[in-house]
Amino acid sequence: MVGNNRKGQLGTGDRIDRSTPVQVLYGKTLRLLFCSLNHTLAVVEHGNECEMLGTGCGHNGRLPGNSRGSVDFVHLDIKIPWSVRQVDSHKESMFLLSCYDMNHHIQYKEPPNQDSSQHLQLLAMKSQQELLMDFKKASNIIEKIKVIEAMMDRFTRSEELKQTTTGQKVTFPLKQQLKVSKQVSSKPSAEKVEPSPENRCSEELRLLRHAVEQLRLEAERVELDKKIVSDQTKG
Repeated sequence: MVGNNRKGQLGTGDRIDRSTPVQVLYGKTLRLLFCSLNHTLAVVEHGNECEMLGTGCGHNGRLPGNSRGSVDFVHLDIKIPWSVRQVDSHKESMFLLSCYDMNHHIQYKEPPNQDSSQHLQLLAMKSQQELLMDFKKASNIIEKIKVIEAMMDRFTRSEELKQTTTGQKVTFPLKQQLKVSKQVSSKPSAEKVEPSPENRCSEELRLLRHAVEQLRLEAERVELDKKIVSDQTKG
């Protein structure tokens, strides 16, 4: 291992940077190695099984079960199938790629029950927080608009879920075109009917979608104009 070691990501037992390679994982049969910015993961063979080792910063799930991190490679409580062929880890997630015979089914943990209203509600709340982080990280207006649209979709599903749990069904129009009609009446209405909170929320969401759609189209036109000007300048 060689390079920056301020988070212990080299697994050398300290936080000293290395300009020359240092040997680690003595006596281990290494199958896969993944090096990220602040952590390193290693899949090693242990008999007829594989196990996951990790070192470096452990926050946000970088080292599952060891959030404080480590300057040495430590065992991570992750069940790794023998058929694993690739590991990819990011700030808050980890992906495993397995390759095996179609007749050999690997027993993975069953996904959560999608019919569980409580699970879906918690998932929607968590997704909104993640989308908010994506919005802050977006580098341009187009990306920000896409995140806003995704947040509105999450909001729609969350509100529909609330209505389902209370026994009331309210439908929210998704990406419908805004239609405005002007009506002229010679006779004033004798009684003014106030819209229900559910219908008012539905109408506000539809107007918000229309506004975001117009903003997205305008941003795309601006980006296209910038590209045309840039191509003309290069020409």
